[in-house]
Amino acid sequence: MRRVIALIFAAAALIGHEGFAQQPAKVSRIGFLGPTSAPPPAVSQVEVFRTALADLGYADGRNVIIEARWPEGEQLDRLSELAASLVSLKVDVIVAAGATAASAAKGATTEIPIVFAGVVNPVATGLVANTAKPEGNVTGATTFDPLQAGAQIEMLKEAFPGLARAGRLGSRASIIPDSRGRSSFPRSPGSNHQG
Repeated sequence: MRRVIALIFAAAALIGHEGFAQQPAKVSRIGFLGPTSAPPPAVSQVEVFRTALADLGYADGRNVIIEARWPEGEQLDRLSELAASLVSLKVDVIVAAGATAASAAKGATTEIPIVFAGVVNPVATGLVANTAKPEGNVTGATTFDPLQAGAQIEMLKEAFPGLARAGRLGSRASIIPDSRGRSSFPRSPGSNHQG
């Protein structure tokens, strides 16, 4: 799943750059805004992202520059300042890990595309009006919207054509029932749900 999310980020980094492939001299700047200090979580997120970009032919420092920012310790109040620093660098896209970082990025710009991950409910947090058509400059992947599950499975099938079986881990407590109190997991055509 990390690889799929990283591939989504990589694709989003290229959105809006008409003729990107025709401009080899262009070095895109990607801002990465993490919610925690540099030790393990943020560093590993950036490394997964760098690896996924490298798999697609983008090398940090060669044809893409990743500007990573995160607050030291638990200084989440600095996220707005860090987001503003990414905007001042004129990055091409901001990748935000978590709702707090995504909200700080959204508060810093309405022009630069923002791609979030690790946001449970982007509608409730005010990042997007709805997940089907986010509008504005903010988009991303969420594990909250059960309707996205079918689309996520389709992305997996495209990324891994030989994929015969995929699993999904989650908590039944996070499933939202429909108007009749039933909960279901959307299925992709040809999928076999075991729950």
